[in-house]
Amino acid sequence: MWFIAAGKFVVKTGLMIRMRLVLILSAQLSLAACALAPGMRAPDHDIVNIEGYDAISLTSVRDALASQTGADIEKKASDLQKRAIDKVYRIGPRDIINIIIWNHPGLLSVKADPESNSAAGFQVQQDGSLFFPFAGTIKASGKTVEDIRLELTKKLTKVLKTPQISVSVVRFASQRVYVLGEVNTPKLIALQGYPLTVMEAMALAGGLTENASSNKAYLLREGKKLEVAIGEMLSNGQIQHNIALKDGDVLHFPNNRAEKVYVTGEVNQPREVKMVAGELSLSEALMASGGLDPLAADAKNVYVIRAGETKKPKMFHLNMQEADAFIIGDGFQLQPRDVVYVATAGATQWNRVLNLIMPSIQSLFYLDVLSNK
Repeated sequence: MWFIAAGKFVVKTGLMIRMRLVLILSAQLSLAACALAPGMRAPDHDIVNIEGYDAISLTSVRDALASQTGADIEKKASDLQKRAIDKVYRIGPRDIINIIIWNHPGLLSVKADPESNSAAGFQVQQDGSLFFPFAGTIKASGKTVEDIRLELTKKLTKVLKTPQISVSVVRFASQRVYVLGEVNTPKLIALQGYPLTVMEAMALAGGLTENASSNKAYLLREGKKLEVAIGEMLSNGQIQHNIALKDGDVLHFPNNRAEKVYVTGEVNQPREVKMVAGELSLSEALMASGGLDPLAADAKNVYVIRAGETKKPKMFHLNMQEADAFIIGDGFQLQPRDVVYVATAGATQWNRVLNLIMPSIQSLFYLDVLSNK
């Protein structure tokens, strides 16, 4: 009779195990269903709710592209233009001035020392003054060469008959600008009496390195930071950004380490994609990541998540199944640190649920087989 009791025990134990597996299977199904819930699905409204944030507005990439007018860029250029400087060079301390009185050549002869690199002429002192024989000390700082010529003519007329005077700057040393950051030759550049533009300063510094951020360059002037869109000048010909520099300006080109976007979700190669010259379109980012996974991606739901000026992010949506979606995506420019997310197709999500519960289903099957033997 012992073997009958043993058989009942095995059956009873099998039933208990089967019940436990059924409970486990039910729990796995419930958890899997919960895992599906937060996934981004096709938007049927313009508001997205994400835990930890207030309601976030969802903007179509198509609408966002249509509304791009470049107004911000034009405004920045306008701000820079308002700060453009006088094109006339004004003399300052350390400049060396050459003065010639043509109808009195023997009055003064100033020659440079051949063994030195010093230029011949009269140096403007640190206090801005300049001494010339028979004219005495004159205030030169802040004046043009024509101002100095007229003042010398007025003073020398008292001791000379119709003096014919010419004034020129032979060494420019009072006005300087600094070109720093990701340029091949960071340097201090002396203004040479003609307007030095941003592009000229960049060229004198040897051009940009491969790590330079062309769209994040900025100018420090009089305690203010002004953005200079070098990329817009080079790619779109917006020469209004090519402003003249003035004494004390600091032109800085930061590095481009932060100029990248993150592509995640159902793409073949989730990765970070570096921007080129500060530019990268949505379509380029997707292609650089190997494109959408044809088996797992929900092409109707491609999102761009962008950090806003506040903590509240901005979200953009594009349906890549539309005929012109790739063209629209190519026109939509991403910004540094954007996140591109490709949603998962519903069938793929269900397949992943099955992969979670298949071991439990197989265990039930084998238990059935053992119970019926």
